[in-house]
Amino acid sequence: MKLEAVLLRELDETAGKLAQRLDLLRGILVAELPKADAKKLVNLDFDASTRVVAFYKSIEQLFDLCARQLMRAVLLALGEKIDGFAAFDAYNRLETLGAVKNAQIWVDLGNLRNRLAHSHPLNAEKQATAYNSTLAASIDLTAVVADLRHFLIARALLGGNPQ
Repeated sequence: MKLEAVLLRELDETAGKLAQRLDLLRGILVAELPKADAKKLVNLDFDASTRVVAFYKSIEQLFDLCARQLMRAVLLALGEKIDGFAAFDAYNRLETLGAVKNAQIWVDLGNLRNRLAHSHPLNAEKQATAYNSTLAASIDLTAVVADLRHFLIARALLGGNPQ
């Protein structure tokens, strides 16, 4: 197996594990707090608030892995020239190739990731809004990972036969 395929397989497996963790955390949070309002969010116990932070960090980590490594590796495996490509350029190209469905989703996920990483609102209403939008967006992020995986398998880029 080529080194490209080995690296791509490792990135795909890592993204899959991160997506599973994100799905698990989302399931737990939806059961505990399906929709947050300011009062509910500020009254979470330590364990529940820790799960919320872990959820946010999981989104950030999965987005970064996809944007900085996985998407670029997919394009390189396809022989694409990506010098100077930003994450959005890579995502647009993957959309054109049929690997992902909608480039605007990636823009929205990137904006969410940046808000999670760089803004820490003290206002409870803003925290509740961020929580609710993050629950919904996490579904889009795990769908991107699934779309990429299906594309990789269909194109036999993980070292197997195309399906």
